[in-house]
Amino acid sequence: MKRYKEIANVLFLSAFFVSFISVKSFSQQEGTVRDSEKYCGFRKVSFQFEGKSAGVVFPDTPCQSNSWLWKVNASDSHHVVDSILLSKGFHVVYFDPGKIYDCAEILRIFDRFYLYMLLNWGLSDKVALESINEGAIYAYIWATNNPTRVACLYAVSPVCNNKIFGDHYKSSELCLGTEKPSVSFDSNSNVPKIASSTNYFFDLKRLAACKVPVLHTISLSDSVVPPEENTFKLINDYFRLGGTAGVIPVNHNLTGRGHYSDIGNLRMIADFIERNFIYTHSSVQSEHYFNIRDYLKNSKSLFETTKKGNVVFVGGSITAMQGWRDKLSDYLKMIYFDVDLNILNAAIPSLGSLPHAFRFNEDVLRKMIPDLLFLEAAVNDHANGYTAEEQVRSMEGIVRQAKTINPKIDIVILYFADPDKNTSYAQGNIPEVIKNHEKVASHYSISSVNLAHEISDRILGEELSWEYDFVDLHPSPFGHELYFASIKSFFESVWADYPDSSSGKTDYTTLLDQYSYMNGNYSPIEKADLKRGFTYDPSFYPDDGLKVRPGFFNVPALVADSSGAELEYRFKGSAIGINILSGGDAGIIEYSVDKRPFVKVDLFTKWSKNIHLPWYIMLEDELPNKKHLLRIRLVDDHNSESKGTACRIVRFLVNDMDFNRER
Repeated sequence: MKRYKEIANVLFLSAFFVSFISVKSFSQQEGTVRDSEKYCGFRKVSFQFEGKSAGVVFPDTPCQSNSWLWKVNASDSHHVVDSILLSKGFHVVYFDPGKIYDCAEILRIFDRFYLYMLLNWGLSDKVALESINEGAIYAYIWATNNPTRVACLYAVSPVCNNKIFGDHYKSSELCLGTEKPSVSFDSNSNVPKIASSTNYFFDLKRLAACKVPVLHTISLSDSVVPPEENTFKLINDYFRLGGTAGVIPVNHNLTGRGHYSDIGNLRMIADFIERNFIYTHSSVQSEHYFNIRDYLKNSKSLFETTKKGNVVFVGGSITAMQGWRDKLSDYLKMIYFDVDLNILNAAIPSLGSLPHAFRFNEDVLRKMIPDLLFLEAAVNDHANGYTAEEQVRSMEGIVRQAKTINPKIDIVILYFADPDKNTSYAQGNIPEVIKNHEKVASHYSISSVNLAHEISDRILGEELSWEYDFVDLHPSPFGHELYFASIKSFFESVWADYPDSSSGKTDYTTLLDQYSYMNGNYSPIEKADLKRGFTYDPSFYPDDGLKVRPGFFNVPALVADSSGAELEYRFKGSAIGINILSGGDAGIIEYSVDKRPFVKVDLFTKWSKNIHLPWYIMLEDELPNKKHLLRIRLVDDHNSESKGTACRIVRFLVNDMDFNRER
């Protein structure tokens, strides 16, 4: 099976760092080149990029993919490698960044140069990196922050250890800056702080997660950059993280103290670079899975003009866990390095759109008014069995709550992958939950990113496998890199040359569903009339040893564990539901609204054996918006897998259409 590891064929139509420099200014400021010259018999063009030396060597017949080798700081070395690659259709690009000791600035200038080469020279979005000595620091910093764009990384006598780098280039002129994503520095000295036990400037986990092949050539007698403290340690660490790597050593002293910048076996190196490009070109392009309806110009303009903004993530466990969300947050902070970005992680495992609609006011709006909102619920909406009507009403409810409090909010809806969605797409069908969410997205002109469809197509194309690359529903580090790369590509697309028309739909007077949960809210359990059997526990905590979710223990709860227990709850609104804790002893209730016939509901779920699951149940949701009476009582029955007849209500869910949501 074709095994790879490429994700993000990026649609670069305009500037990547919109805060720094536009495409037009790229062309105007950096477009002046010197006269063409020859390099290894091939045409070479030299130019200045932001005052630094750069150039590109053109093959006589470019390969179809426009593959390229980026010589990070090795402009005049390894002519044989360059000649072999040029003869095979590769472009060879060199860029001398000079001495930079601020990682954030390294990332910024390398990102700008990378984008410049794609925009102005039409090169592929995948690149092979080559570096020498301390240039490896730059190459690894950029590669570990852009692992899905790197076909392979080749380094000669590489400096990998941050202490050696600091000692070797120690000078009163060095400035190591303050911070950058995943790397920190000591601003009071010339040597970076140890960011982790690996003693590197960079996070090797991200490179290993994407299976980026690494090759080092070293001298075993090198006393300037000792291999034991640099290459051997890094390669061993990379192996342990699951990465693929190799070393080409020599024993003889090529130059003073064994330090060198050239080596034999150059054809082997060229073969390594060429071979690792074979598996990096895909017919699956991430931009094909973007539904761009809103160009996010409101949040972009706000960030750039006010220098502040609020970003909120709402979702389930895939959003709550460390992974794509952290990477995207770092990416936004890096782009808007001069903006005070407040980022709220409001994701809670197991929850779908219905819980989000009723908790949005308490968990989001009372803490922060979002300017940019990421919303995902498709995985849990399907897994938790919410009806099509509940999915539409919930998603519309969230959108309308957000737009009521901030009409200019930008929203991005995300669809993550799961086995059932893979099966649906493999059969040529669109998953029902995505159809339902897209109804809302289309009605309100909200953009969406269909990662589920992209992942399915990559699996069908044998670029990756669900079992190996994702492991399970919760993505492996590689899976999170896939998600992040695609979402990052989405931003690079929508923040391009967007239309002058207003962003998104601000006239949302027409409801998609008249019973939408647009005024969903928590209603206090203290208002309940406890008839018999139920007690009020001000700080409930289960004592059966099962897991609990953060935010759902040591909280007030209405508790009953025997049949015949009963309560009444008076409310005003068009919908009423309950938020319960469903553990291993969850029972069965029956409820009645306004003296209608009682309806039974089993509180036990397929997950209840292992956790006191926060479970949201909509009881009635097509009621007239007036006062109602809800009755709940426990029956003398339970699920065959349950150990008891317990009911624990932590919140009532009410959709009061007259609720006034003020900013």
